Amino acid sequence: MLTLELKKAILEKYIELVKSELQGSSGVNDKDESLDPKERRTGNVGDRGSASTAHSIRCTLLDNSKASFEALKSALEDAISEKDKLKPKKMVEAWSLITVEYEVGEVSCEKKLFIVPVGGGYDLGDDICSISLGTPLALALLGHTFDTEIEGIINGQHLLGEITGLI
Repeated sequence: MLTLELKKAILEKYIELVKSELQGSSGVNDKDESLDPKERRTGNVGDRGSASTAHSIRCTLLDNSKASFEALKSALEDAISEKDKLKPKKMVEAWSLITVEYEVGEVSCEKKLFIVPVGGGYDLGDDICSISLGTPLALALLGHTFDTEIEGIINGQHLLGEITGLI
């Protein structure tokens, strides 16, 4: 069951992970132009988390450009603001915590997702994963309300599902 307490804990975990990434990547953003672009792309990920977190950071920061760094900083500020004014959502949007049952092709699953502006791919505990607003799944979910059916195309396959929890 999704609760505001769970959402607050998820926001705190997201804030912690993003702060860690900002501190770890601050030395490899576009301030150091001497790095080969290929080296900057993989950046200074090191062993600060799981493989999926490291992959997410590479995707989020792309080439560690100032724009990507600033986008992550902005998401951090927004997450802190969202935590301070915590309230349930009426429809799926940024900072929504949702449970969705869906089928893509012939695969059925139920997932708990936390929709964030940037920084998708974080494992936030309690089987909750963050997904970025621009992902195909997030785009299929945006604007829908609790207990509504969703439909879309994900990686060329038909998506059909239902939002079973929203906060």
